[in-house]
Amino acid sequence: MSVMPLRFAVVGHPVAHSVSPAMQMAALRALGLPHLYEAIDCPARASFDRVLMLLRRGYFAGLNVTAPYKGPAFESAGVFDDDARRAVDGLVEVGQAESAQRRHLHGGR
Repeated sequence: MSVMPLRFAVVGHPVAHSVSPAMQMAALRALGLPHLYEAIDCPARASFDRVLMLLRRGYFAGLNVTAPYKGPAFESAGVFDDDARRAVDGLVEVGQAESAQRRHLHGGR
C-alpha cells in the first residue's frame, strides 16, 4: 500500500538553527514514511500569515510553531487542545479551522 507524502514544517523566527527538520526526517525515514519536514523562517508576521494560508489550503498537514508566533497561532485557531491555551506549539487543519495543540507538554502524541 502506497502512502501519500505529507508536508510538515517548523515555523518561527529564527529557525535556521532548529534541529527539528533533521530529527523529524530521521524519524520519518526510520518508519519508512515518505513525508517531508522543513524549517520555514518567518521574519515578519505577513510571512507567517502566508504559511497559515498554505496550511488552510492543504499544502501542509501540520505545523510546529515557535517564537514569536505562538500567540498568533493561538489566535488563528478555531479548535483548541486543552493544554494549548497561550502555549500553542502545533497547528493542524481540522475541517475548516486550525486545531491548536501543545505537543511538547506530552512529548508528542
